[in-house]
Formats: sequence, structure tokens, C-alpha cells
Amino acid sequence: MVDAGEDYFFKATGQLPIRTYTFSYDETYESGGDWEEVCKWKKKRGRWYWTCDDEWVPNYATRTVTETKTINNTCVKERVGDEQFTDEDPGPFQWIEAAEAYGSVNWRGDVSWYTESCNPIGPLPMTSNRDKLFDYIDGLNASGGTAGHLGIAWGWYLIAPDWDVVWPAGSDPYPYDEPDSAKAMIIMTDGEFNQEYDTSNGDSFDQAETMCDAIKDQGIKVYTVAFQAPPSGQAILNYCASGDDFAFTPESSEELTEAYTKIAQSISDLRIRY
Repeated sequence: MVDAGEDYFFKATGQLPIRTYTFSYDETYESGGDWEEVCKWKKKRGRWYWTCDDEWVPNYATRTVTETKTINNTCVKERVGDEQFTDEDPGPFQWIEAAEAYGSVNWRGDVSWYTESCNPIGPLPMTSNRDKLFDYIDGLNASGGTAGHLGIAWGWYLIAPDWDVVWPAGSDPYPYDEPDSAKAMIIMTDGEFNQEYDTSNGDSFDQAETMCDAIKDQGIKVYTVAFQAPPSGQAILNYCASGDDFAFTPESSEELTEAYTKIAQSISDLRIRY
């Protein structure tokens, strides 16, 4: 799951960061009753007696109870529907899926809530401001599993022309056929793609493959950096790369610096070529 950012969440999902979810369940309750004569055997001082007493006999009914939970986050999941593996701009019937809250009730009738969450660092739209880029990178931190397909998707959205309705002025992406320009992405991971949220789309690995195919079909050059990644992480990044010369597998900080130096030179050559 990723953070769409406060400035972009509504445009991407059609929902507000502060939103309320409901959970309904049926409970049995005492709806009334009557005093009735109840006769039964009772034992007293070792002898059994047949006795009749007035006792309260309750009546039970079932009712539906609705609980609500208000959350405030800008986390999103996979896109679903016909546009799940495209760069179409978000809108009705093609929104990005927002994080949700789910209620449950145990056998004692206690209600608990689970709220989907994410690392609270939103995207940084395209910028040539080096200080802003360095500050953003310094603020990144890693935790949990790796939903690599989501990172790939949002990397694509940042440079997708149709997403200019989401990003601020000055960060709107060029058209794919913009003269004297080239589009490139760098995908980096240190792990395997092992976390997905809407399993109807497939697992993270399969979704990443489909997404990378669609990205490369648009003519975007994809560079990959599998930094100390396990074999499965290297496999998906090798698949996504635009060729063998676009895939890097550094094992040390020195090799990582060398990889990015080569990528920078390659992207510069792309711009000159285009």
C-alpha cells in the first residue's frame, strides 16, 4: 500500500482523507418477557418436592446494530477494473482504491476495527529542484513487505500524460510523443515482491510483470536496480528492464553509486538521441 499524499488523494480516489466506514451485525437481545408459573422438582433437606413459583421468562429478539469508524489517511491500494494496468487518469469507474476500515465482532459481542495503513510518505511530483529531491529521499524509510507493483504503478503515473489532471502545474508530464524528449523510469528494490491487496489482480509479481509490459509498450525506457535483492527480486526487475544493459544488481554502496552513474549517463544519451 502507498500514500497518495494529501494534495493528490482526492484526485486519485474521489474520496476525502477523512472518511467514515460502517459495519453492521446482528445481535440477540432481551426484548421483554412475562411472569409465568413454573413448576419443577426441588430438593430440600434430602427430600424432593414438587413446587410451583412465579418466574420471569424473558423473550429474545434479533436486531441489526451498525457501528461506524472515521479514519484519516491517504493510503491507496491497487487499481481495479478495466484500467487496472493502464495509465488512464483517475475518475468515475476508474478510481484508485483507497484504504479502508473493517469491523468485526467476537463471540462476546465486542466490536473491533482494523484500519489499512501505509508508510506515510506521499509521492513527489516531477521537479528539477535538487534540494527538494534530496530532502524527499532523506525522508524515505523502509518497513514491512514489498508491494513492488504499486511502486511501479505510481512511478508510471508520475510521468503519464493523462495524469496531468492530478499533478500540480510545472510537474505535468510531457506527452509520449513530445519532440526532443524521452521518458525513463528507474525501479529499485532490495527485496522480493510479496505484498498485494486486491488478489483478484494477481500477486505482486504477476501484477508487476503486466504493469511493466504496459509501460514498455508506451516506449518508456525502464532501468532497474536490484540492490542486494534475493533471486526472486532480481528476477522481476530483470523482466521489467528494457534490456540487459538496463538491469543492475549492485551488492555494495560503491557498486550502487556506479550503477546510478551509468544510468544517468544512459538517460543523458537517450535525451541526445531523441
